[in-house]
Amino acid sequence: MVDKREELNKYWCIRWASSDNGWVFPGVNPFLKLYFPNLTEGKGVCNKRVLVPLCGKTTDLLWLCEQDLSVTGIEFCEVPIINFFKEKGLSYECYEKSCHKVYKCISKDIVIYQGDFFSMNSDILGGVFDYCCDISSLSAMIPNEQKLYVDKLISLLSFDCRLILNCFEYDVTLRNDKPPYAIFRDRLENMFGYKFIIKELCCNTEDTLPEGYTSRIGFNTRHIYYMIKKIN
Repeated sequence: MVDKREELNKYWCIRWASSDNGWVFPGVNPFLKLYFPNLTEGKGVCNKRVLVPLCGKTTDLLWLCEQDLSVTGIEFCEVPIINFFKEKGLSYECYEKSCHKVYKCISKDIVIYQGDFFSMNSDILGGVFDYCCDISSLSAMIPNEQKLYVDKLISLLSFDCRLILNCFEYDVTLRNDKPPYAIFRDRLENMFGYKFIIKELCCNTEDTLPEGYTSRIGFNTRHIYYMIKKIN
């Protein structure tokens, strides 16, 4: 299992290093913008923390910060982290904390931790999070480790957390065993358990996705966005 994880981490680093990152949306994810009020329930978010796992160099980090959130990303590969700050024209400082590199923006409340997601904990990350934006991160996980990912994610979130999560559904017999992996509703419910309410926000086939949306897989894939809320 660990070997497979290391293999996958290496796979993503090679793709980032060779600029083979066609899945990266050039702007802010339109579904994040559309459903942001669902995430926050229309409440004030000042001083609230949001986690963006496997963040790459997504523009979502900057947009979330502009909504007055304190933004934390986690990314294994160094290349997209450096590229994020460079492409956004943001200065940063880099230091080590608990054997992880930390890239902290000087002018904005954005910090990215470099390292394996599974090695993180709330002490390293400075506390728990009020919100989480999981845009295809769970789907990037090896199927045998997806439940481990969910358990780790839950350990990083506050008692009343809310998540936006993107999953894919397609005929697994038509696609090779590679990410993003298909995750169907019943499996999602089993992974999160009875302590969470899962609500489908939208379901799109690839011919109905917004223009320029880059995460296209083929195989009649359905792109589904969920709102997940912890039951107090």
